[in-house]
Amino acid sequence: MAKLPLADNPVFNLVMEAMTKDTPGSYEEFNPRYIQLLENLLYLKNSKFDAEKIVESLNITENGYIPDGVVIAEAIQDLRDRTGAGYDGVNLNMTFAQLKAKVAAGDFSGLHLYDYIDFSTTSGEAVRAEIMGFNTMLYFGDTAIMKPHVLMQTRDCLATTYSYNDNPDNTGGFNASKLKTSLETILTTFPADLKNAILECRRLESTKGGWSWYGRKLFLPTEVEVFGNVAWSEAGHGSGGSKQWEGYQRSYKHVIKGLGKGKADSGSRYYWWLSSPSASHATYFCYVINSGYASYDDARSGYGVAPAFLIG
Repeated sequence: MAKLPLADNPVFNLVMEAMTKDTPGSYEEFNPRYIQLLENLLYLKNSKFDAEKIVESLNITENGYIPDGVVIAEAIQDLRDRTGAGYDGVNLNMTFAQLKAKVAAGDFSGLHLYDYIDFSTTSGEAVRAEIMGFNTMLYFGDTAIMKPHVLMQTRDCLATTYSYNDNPDNTGGFNASKLKTSLETILTTFPADLKNAILECRRLESTKGGWSWYGRKLFLPTEVEVFGNVAWSEAGHGSGGSKQWEGYQRSYKHVIKGLGKGKADSGSRYYWWLSSPSASHATYFCYVINSGYASYDDARSGYGVAPAFLIG
């Protein structure tokens, strides 16, 4: 029994010649179409998929014979599982440098929301960074981001709490805060492999009563980027440059974070800061309360931070 000749590195192809009632029902007509479908599936799936099994199962050598499609159905179901609410990510088992090279080439195959890379800071803290979006900021900004990228964020907060400011004041927003300096310090503790893979992005941030563009390597999401709507942040300056991240659209599971790696999944939930100043108060910034809803508090409060960054 001959095998279908699948390409080693298939490309994704959506163009297929339609069959009509006049098309001969022979393997010469079916095989090229099945090859295309299989190569599309292989392109979309990671190494977990058994390519040999597909080739063996979908070989067609008899005129008029169409297989029952069990393997195709299994493949489609696997893709649904990886894009459904129950999917919680897998370890990518690659370095950030390898992820950067893959994404920079426009290759997102085998990558899904919540897939992650574990790393350690120079102080020895274990951290998990998970994918929260694909090309989330492509073409966006006063200087457009033109490179393909993935958006990543720490699954939980870092283990240390931070205050926004020493004084009860949100003047100038995130950019004028002590917390901005804290994030810059945090970046210095990340491994070189990660720091070298980060793509700087342009963030349109509220300055409390105004807004401005800033270059960021590490940043905190806005209220809108987490919840998809304004609750306590500014309706204009606080949301005009924001859209909800893909990773926050499915459920509250990834909105809930703990203080340190693995804490949320073990049931230990914590408050964490957003980058949005409160619209109606001069002393408050927005944050995610430990039960998962949007709130605000005094800038002097000590809460967790879950930094985000682009790889590309």
